[in-house]
Amino acid sequence: NFLIGLVNAFWLLALINILFIQAWDTNPTITRTVESVVMIALALRYFFLVLRDLQVIDLQKTFMFWFGTSILLYFSANLLLFIYSNYIMTVSSEQFMEVWAIHAVLNILLYSLYSVALLCKKTPLISVKSSSSVHFS
Repeated sequence: NFLIGLVNAFWLLALINILFIQAWDTNPTITRTVESVVMIALALRYFFLVLRDLQVIDLQKTFMFWFGTSILLYFSANLLLFIYSNYIMTVSSEQFMEVWAIHAVLNILLYSLYSVALLCKKTPLISVKSSSSVHFS
C-alpha cells in the first residue's frame, strides 16, 4: 500500500510539474530529482533491512542485491546532474553534452548491473529464529 501511494504521489507531482511548474518541452528537473531521492531512499531501505535481518547467505548472488546496487549507484551519481541539467543547458550546450556523456556511461552501468541481477539464481536464506531452517528467495 505504501508503494502504491508513493507511485500515485509521484505521478501527481509529475503532472503538476508539467502543467504548472516546468513546461512539457523542458527537462523535468524537479520530477527527476524527486525520483532520484525516492529511489535512493528505497535502495537504502532495502540494504538496511538486509543488514538488520541477516538472512541472506550469499548476498552477491541475490537478484535484489544487484538491483538495489544498480539503483543506488545510478540515482546517486546522477542526482546533481538531474538537479542542474537545465542550468548547464543554458550555459553551454557543448558542456551539457559532455556532462550528459557521464549520464550515458552511468546508464550503461545501470543496465549492466540489471543484467547481472537477472543472471542470479534463487539463493538460500537462513531463518534468524532457527539456523536449521533454510528458505529460498
